[in-house]
Amino acid sequence: MEYGFLSITPLVLMILLAVITKKVLEPAIISTLAAFIISDKLQFFGAWVDGLEAELSNFGYYAIVFGAMGILIRLLMNSKSVIRFAEMLARFIKSKKSALMVTWLAGILIFADDYINSLGVGTSMRTLTDRYKVSREFLAYVVNSTGAVVCTLIPMSTWGVFMISQFEKYPVSGSSMRDYLHSIPFMFYCWAALLIVPLFIFKIIPVFGKMKNAELRAETTGRVFPDGCGPMEEMDEKDGINSTALDFIVPMLLFVILGIVWGNLPRAIIVAILACGLLYIPRKIMTFEEFMQGVIGGIQDMIPVMTLLVFVFLLGTASNDLGAADYITSILGPLMHPSILPFATFLGVSLLAIGTGSFWGSAAIALPIFLELGTMSSANPYFIFGAAASAITLASHISFWNDAVLLTCTATEIRSSDYLQTSIPMISLPLAIAAAGYLALGFIG
Repeated sequence: MEYGFLSITPLVLMILLAVITKKVLEPAIISTLAAFIISDKLQFFGAWVDGLEAELSNFGYYAIVFGAMGILIRLLMNSKSVIRFAEMLARFIKSKKSALMVTWLAGILIFADDYINSLGVGTSMRTLTDRYKVSREFLAYVVNSTGAVVCTLIPMSTWGVFMISQFEKYPVSGSSMRDYLHSIPFMFYCWAALLIVPLFIFKIIPVFGKMKNAELRAETTGRVFPDGCGPMEEMDEKDGINSTALDFIVPMLLFVILGIVWGNLPRAIIVAILACGLLYIPRKIMTFEEFMQGVIGGIQDMIPVMTLLVFVFLLGTASNDLGAADYITSILGPLMHPSILPFATFLGVSLLAIGTGSFWGSAAIALPIFLELGTMSSANPYFIFGAAASAITLASHISFWNDAVLLTCTATEIRSSDYLQTSIPMISLPLAIAAAGYLALGFIG
């Protein structure tokens, strides 16, 4: 059955309610109910429960990742090793600008996976940036502006591997790696989003909108958190706990290195947790009982995030079943003139990915359509691939109910709604640069 505009109504409702209420979980629940009312009419409740059960049965991987990451963060905090790490970095960092630049550079260096990037950089840098009165909203913006962006621009990453696999399906030169490398210069949004961050840090471009208010709040009052947010636990720097910076560095290095080498995030996090136990318990940084309390507390910290993610996944599944992707693609049909094909690809894949919250899935759905149109019009396929890669990266920044934003907000201890209000206006600048670039590319390419 074709639902037309009704197919995207739950997605539109989700966005409107999130903007109005400044919350995400409640709009997500209401939007999933709306989706099942459209598809199942009076039998919607039973179908909704069945859909929720199906999502929960497929949620095991994310439950392990988020739960284990909550444990690791809680243990690092309780050991006060985060403070010791910040004290070590503080010897070399003497200003707010240098603290933010180190955050940005760390985001570039940890390029293997956006999960590792967001969690590792956000967790390790937040204590230090707090000292220089950086708002947590600005920290979240900086962290998320490197995560998926760097992973897309560098082939040796999870995102890079995905894009290379798409070239294998639609070969151009015979080498998928060579094709991918040729498309990197045309990933305009990725380059703009990455390079614009230092311009904000050094105030060459002043921050604006609600981000400006957040930064003024932090600088004038010292309150780095938005109203209603705060650290999971107050951290006393002089508490007598005999931890060192290595108690933070060793577990985090194991987490990052093993995550890259194994390609298995849950295993890497669990090894890092075990390393915490071996480092902390024998040296009496914490007792076994305190260690286990940290384990339980870390899981509890992540329950709200995991609950939200279940309903977000349910909304994405229900929207796809309603045919939201097909409807959005059909609406973009009139835009498919060869001269604006790169821009149409950027716009089309962005809308799909933002609406469904499925970045790679949206690219896989839309690429065949745009590539076929490109073949018919003799358009450069590297333009199209670059635009599609930029689009899914943009979605990871704008779609504030997706896992990329949720992980960043978890690491920086703010809400998705805080990220929505402050970061999305800032993202409009690289978005405009990319859009203009793809329009120009269509006419000169």
